[in-house]
Amino acid sequence: MKLSDFSEKIVLPHENTLDEAKLDRFRLMQATGCNISPIYGLYADPERETRERIERLSSDTPRSTCTVDGVTHRLWVINDRLAIGALCEDFRNRKIYIADGHHRYETALRYRNWCREQGLPEAEYVLIGLADLNHSGLAVLPIHRLVHGLNSFDEKELLKRCATVFQVYEMDTPPEYIETNMDALHRQGKKAFAYYSGGKTWHLLLLKDETLMDRLCPKESPATRNLNVSLLHKVILEGMLGIDAEKLAKQTHLTYTHDFSEALASARSGACQCAFFVNPARIKEICEVADAGEKMPQKSTWFYPKLFTGLAFHPLESTTLFSQEPLSHYES
Repeated sequence: MKLSDFSEKIVLPHENTLDEAKLDRFRLMQATGCNISPIYGLYADPERETRERIERLSSDTPRSTCTVDGVTHRLWVINDRLAIGALCEDFRNRKIYIADGHHRYETALRYRNWCREQGLPEAEYVLIGLADLNHSGLAVLPIHRLVHGLNSFDEKELLKRCATVFQVYEMDTPPEYIETNMDALHRQGKKAFAYYSGGKTWHLLLLKDETLMDRLCPKESPATRNLNVSLLHKVILEGMLGIDAEKLAKQTHLTYTHDFSEALASARSGACQCAFFVNPARIKEICEVADAGEKMPQKSTWFYPKLFTGLAFHPLESTTLFSQEPLSHYES
């Protein structure tokens, strides 16, 4: 996909990024001259035009197939220029929402600009996988927050402060039931978190006043104010634990995991002081935040399934390192 600056409103981000992570990826691109992992983008296809094309183009035997972690990946190579042209035409006036790969996309922009300065015009495109945002197979999973390294951490005081904003319930069911309870609340559209610090019980935090974020963040769009993760970061992590934007950028007191069992184990082992379990944002909410030109906190979304790194590479130089076939075979 041809790169475009965010100011052009063609490619829309929804998450903040970290400078250190982008520098690491920039050095990797300089060293390899290659995109080795695709960005994950979403598009709207209400008329199912693209989906029907893809179904027709993938009706024969795939070039390659592999199964990793229970997900089967199938790859077809399309050389028909008419088919490629029709797909390109489908996307002429579409917006692309970055689902995953914000650091990679911003790095690709930086690398493109660096190549322009060096007189190298080959880095105007980036490897990307595109998915229909309304496809039934697309899911957004939660990313849980693990708090660690706070010198003044006081669980009793934290729960007391939480009780001023949330209904706080001490649950006597095993912590393994957190997911079930959170799923039920997600279906009801409730603003809620699960808190766990490693014992036999855990706490459910249910927001008392649904208008709270409207008062705390009046300058932000309704889309951003409505996010569970925005509520967690603004009210608890920053307001009660002092983990502000600067500390988030330094990654000193907060780590992330989408693995429920890993979060439980971290709290039980004492690797973290406590874990907050969150429900995922809905795809519609993510797109609304991007359309508003705003950003969600880092590590707010985990899209599933993801494209497998290694199925395709995109050399950024004028000759390919991976095949002796004519370059025209790969141009499109």
